[in-house]
Amino acid sequence: MTTITINDKEYDYSTFTEDQVALVTELNTCDTEVKRANYASAIYGARSDLLLKALLSSLDDTDKDKDESEAQ
Repeated sequence: MTTITINDKEYDYSTFTEDQVALVTELNTCDTEVKRANYASAIYGARSDLLLKALLSSLDDTDKDKDESEAQ
Protein backbone atom coordinates (compact mmCIF):
# COMPACT_ATOMS: atom_id res chain seq x y z
CA MET A 1 0.00 0.00 0.00
CA THR A 2 1.39 3.39 -1.01
CA THR A 3 0.44 6.15 1.33
CA ILE A 4 0.82 9.88 1.11
CA THR A 5 0.57 12.27 4.02
CA ILE A 6 -1.42 15.47 3.68
CA ASN A 7 -1.73 17.78 6.67
CA ASP A 8 -0.50 15.04 9.01
CA LYS A 9 -3.10 12.53 7.78
CA GLU A 10 -2.19 9.44 5.76
CA TYR A 11 -4.13 8.40 2.68
CA ASP A 12 -3.96 5.20 0.63
CA TYR A 13 -2.79 6.49 -2.74
CA SER A 14 -3.84 3.30 -4.52
CA THR A 15 -7.49 4.14 -3.85
CA PHE A 16 -7.31 7.63 -5.37
CA THR A 17 -9.55 8.39 -8.30
CA GLU A 18 -8.12 9.59 -11.59
CA ASP A 19 -9.05 13.16 -10.67
CA GLN A 20 -7.35 12.86 -7.28
CA VAL A 21 -4.19 11.49 -8.91
CA ALA A 22 -4.25 14.43 -11.34
CA LEU A 23 -4.53 16.84 -8.41
CA VAL A 24 -1.60 15.21 -6.63
CA THR A 25 0.43 15.39 -9.83
CA GLU A 26 -0.36 19.09 -10.24
CA LEU A 27 0.46 19.76 -6.59
CA ASN A 28 3.84 18.11 -7.09
CA THR A 29 4.44 20.19 -10.21
CA CYS A 30 3.55 23.38 -8.35
CA ASP A 31 5.86 22.46 -5.48
CA THR A 32 8.71 21.80 -7.91
CA GLU A 33 8.15 25.10 -9.70
CA VAL A 34 8.05 27.04 -6.41
CA LYS A 35 11.37 25.47 -5.41
CA ARG A 36 12.82 26.29 -8.83
CA ALA A 37 11.61 29.90 -8.59
CA ASN A 38 13.04 30.29 -5.08
CA TYR A 39 16.37 28.92 -6.29
CA ALA A 40 16.41 31.25 -9.29
CA SER A 41 15.51 34.19 -7.06
CA ALA A 42 18.41 33.41 -4.73
CA ILE A 43 20.84 33.04 -7.64
CA TYR A 44 19.72 36.25 -9.35
CA GLY A 45 19.73 38.12 -6.04
CA ALA A 46 23.30 37.06 -5.33
CA ARG A 47 24.37 37.90 -8.89
CA SER A 48 22.72 41.30 -8.62
CA ASP A 49 24.63 42.01 -5.40
CA LEU A 50 27.92 41.08 -7.08
CA LEU A 51 27.18 43.24 -10.12
CA LEU A 52 26.30 46.21 -7.92
CA LYS A 53 29.55 45.83 -5.96
CA ALA A 54 31.52 45.64 -9.22
CA LEU A 55 29.78 48.74 -10.55
CA LEU A 56 30.38 50.72 -7.35
CA SER A 57 34.02 49.66 -7.33
CA SER A 58 34.40 50.72 -10.96
CA LEU A 59 32.76 54.08 -10.23
CA ASP A 60 35.06 54.62 -7.24
CA ASP A 61 38.09 53.83 -9.42
CA THR A 62 36.84 56.28 -12.08
CA ASP A 63 36.36 58.99 -9.45
CA LYS A 64 39.88 58.39 -8.09
CA ASP A 65 41.38 58.56 -11.60
CA LYS A 66 39.46 61.77 -12.29
CA ASP A 67 40.60 63.33 -9.00
CA GLU A 68 44.23 62.38 -9.70
CA SER A 69 44.17 63.83 -13.24
CA GLU A 70 42.58 67.07 -12.00
CA ALA A 71 45.26 67.39 -9.29
CA GLN A 72 48.06 67.33 -11.88
